[in-house]
Amino acid sequence: LQQGSVVVEPWCERLLDLSFHYDLREKLEFRGICRFLVEEDGRFRGALPGRWQEQLEPNLRRFLQGEGKDPRRMRRIADAVGAIVGPPLQRVGYRGPVGVDAFVYQEQGRIFLQPLLEVNPRWTMGRVALAMAPFLHPSTRPRWILHNRREIPDFQEWAAAQPPLQLKNGLWQEGVLCTNDPATAHHLLGVLYL
Repeated sequence: LQQGSVVVEPWCERLLDLSFHYDLREKLEFRGICRFLVEEDGRFRGALPGRWQEQLEPNLRRFLQGEGKDPRRMRRIADAVGAIVGPPLQRVGYRGPVGVDAFVYQEQGRIFLQPLLEVNPRWTMGRVALAMAPFLHPSTRPRWILHNRREIPDFQEWAAAQPPLQLKNGLWQEGVLCTNDPATAHHLLGVLYL
């Protein structure tokens, strides 16, 4: 209990996990939104780098765009969240990347957004996924998954059997890319599927 308190909230029927990303220098600068995947217990599992709204169900996309009337709604929310988290971090002298976890949930048939679940003043996996976006060909539907040894007992052997990464116009288009070295990975292997 280093922070001196514990926050207890009800478990929600989550529909979508996402994170807002910023850089804090002289001021807080917005970097983007990333959709990520979690296990049933809330642990990070992976992310969907690239166009985070692309593969959403129509009702979720409509909700996030203010019932289809406000395509910039999530950016405005990200700016409002940044205005809340930026000043306290500046006051303690923090400089660097900031990730803020959020989620969309359903309760009694209605959809809600929890825009500020957790503040992570550090490099996060969501930020790494966000950094992959410029390298992705527009035709891809990427998934970045963290695999453990129960799923893949021999990382190096498994990686050698995967289809190699294919480029189109200098961008990643199809195949598999291990994002850490399978020969030296101990517990987790990050794999980008294209």
